[in-house]
Amino acid sequence: MSAKQRQLLTAMAMLFAIIAVALVVFLAGGGDADTSTTRPPERPDTATDFVHPGPTPTRPEATPNLDQTVATPIAESPAVASSDPMDHLCRHEIRIIVPPGKALADALFSLQIANNTVTSREEARLHAGALLGTVPAEMRADLTEQLVAAWPPELAPDGRVSVLLGQNVKVRLNVQNDEGLRGSALLFRCSQDVLNLELAETWTLEGFVEVTPDESPLPGVRVLLSSESGSFEATTDHQGRFTVDALPLKQLFLMIDESTMPGYVQQTAPLFIFPNQIVQPLAVRVARADEVTFHVVNEIAEPISGAQVTVLPVEGDRSAALIDATGV
Repeated sequence: MSAKQRQLLTAMAMLFAIIAVALVVFLAGGGDADTSTTRPPERPDTATDFVHPGPTPTRPEATPNLDQTVATPIAESPAVASSDPMDHLCRHEIRIIVPPGKALADALFSLQIANNTVTSREEARLHAGALLGTVPAEMRADLTEQLVAAWPPELAPDGRVSVLLGQNVKVRLNVQNDEGLRGSALLFRCSQDVLNLELAETWTLEGFVEVTPDESPLPGVRVLLSSESGSFEATTDHQGRFTVDALPLKQLFLMIDESTMPGYVQQTAPLFIFPNQIVQPLAVRVARADEVTFHVVNEIAEPISGAQVTVLPVEGDRSAALIDATGV
């Protein structure tokens, strides 16, 4: 073994010896400690070294957020009926519009409610219950006086009128004058807007329905009129007369509703009526729908079956009947 090797082994032996001594010293320092239990903390030697822990701190209460605070609902007071009578009425504002070059002079206003027509103050008082609708009983007399005092309405210089009615009452306002201007509007709810009512030139058709050839009147007949502006109708009275108002100045087509006159047929063909070109009252004639029985035979008086029979009335209408096997 060389000298260097011997020096290396000697150094290693000394290192191991040092480690062994350090281990022994470490074990000797902790050998008397009881590792099975936890050593209690040492008590301070003097009172001055002892610090009392004091009361247990409590968690501070959270400050409420005013933005998230929920308000306690307050019971609502029962609704109190209004003591002002005007709160139970509705004032309708209407602007009357006339054709260019026309003037609304001597206008006549009327209200149509159910089957009643109101034109005067006396009629307004008579039908005040329908015109007011449901109102408090203790206010009815006062409201009636206000409604009657406001009817008929006065026409303002700008063509406006004001109509006073009860809340939720539905009526039709009709306007006309002596120059043939007519118009109507339905009033049924309160509004702050002004309602435009346009008047137009119209005319009235008068006529009667009679049975030929004895010219007896036929009551209860429904007369139908139609034009590009709309449809109109009227029913004959006990004298067979009828009247249709507010017709437009346009061509009209007239016919009879034959379901309202059983046993009769319209004798005259449906009429085309031109305003200002007819003679009034207009006569509309019907005939009895009689059933005629006759026999068709040949030149030796034998019945003919299957023959086509055509009946030509004076007005030119044609009716056809089929003969049966017996020639009847």
